[in-house]
Amino acid sequence: MTTGADAAPAVDDTMSTSSTEPSRRSTGTLRAVLALIGAFITIFGLNMALGGIETLGWEGRSDFVDVTDREQFDVQDNHVRFVSGVWTAIGLVFLAATRWLHQLRLVLVTLLAMIFLGGLARFSSGSVSLITGADLIGSITAELVLTPLLAWWVLRSTAPGAPEPH
Repeated sequence: MTTGADAAPAVDDTMSTSSTEPSRRSTGTLRAVLALIGAFITIFGLNMALGGIETLGWEGRSDFVDVTDREQFDVQDNHVRFVSGVWTAIGLVFLAATRWLHQLRLVLVTLLAMIFLGGLARFSSGSVSLITGADLIGSITAELVLTPLLAWWVLRSTAPGAPEPH
């Protein structure tokens, strides 16, 4: 049960004013961006959650692994499937946020912070040339530049008093 002090302020979405219209457009655009990102993450998560290290091939060639120790490979493959299942779940949360943006705002920001930290973890490979090479530059840019911007956008668009279209 919520008291008057706990209740969220009502937002009147029936009237469009010049001061709220840009915010509504921004929120609509944000939801579309979250849908695209969520779909992308979910697809790539499923690619490895269902296909393991060798993947299902949805991202290109999948014949890049030569297994020399099947037992150890199977253990590592199982770990990759688990982490990829978590990645898939993150994508599904992004998709859910297209409907429940305000309710999931802090969850989204937390997930974006985790993605940012994952981008930083790439540097532990010790190979800056690999990270900044053509195969990974898009990923590292998204993780270290776009995710903080997206977190800012989520926080700005879902701040108390921001319109929530239904």
